[in-house]
Amino acid sequence: RKYRVNIYNVHSVLYCCLPYHRADAFRRIIGILYVRGTRWAWVEGLQKTDSAFDRKLFTKQCVRNQTFLNFVLQANKDSAEDKNASASLVSFLFFVVSEYVGFQTDISEELLVKILSYCVFPGIKSKNKDSQAAALLVACQLSVKVA
Repeated sequence: RKYRVNIYNVHSVLYCCLPYHRADAFRRIIGILYVRGTRWAWVEGLQKTDSAFDRKLFTKQCVRNQTFLNFVLQANKDSAEDKNASASLVSFLFFVVSEYVGFQTDISEELLVKILSYCVFPGIKSKNKDSQAAALLVACQLSVKVA
């Protein structure tokens, strides 16, 4: 209670917990976070549910909320630049981007540049093998969508 991370560090707490979105602990953590009026306000509706969160929920949120998409892409870039990044975090973030690309009917040039610069290029340059493999998969999926 002294540091009130549930109020002042919502962004960091969620960043750490996202890969474990199917766990009971994630639901408890979501329940104690103060998200009203923040960029995580969309999580407020999830605080009352008892069911596990599907990864597709986060993909749909990327489609609806450009801020969340930007967060996922920036987190992808950060995890690719960290050679000791958690494999579960890397796989979760790249899966969300991959599902987001698959959900799109057409890819605009702006979106293509954003995904390439925040996800694919840093992933390929990464020293983390998981990031490299995931970036190549996203690049393949983008090539199919754009072609």
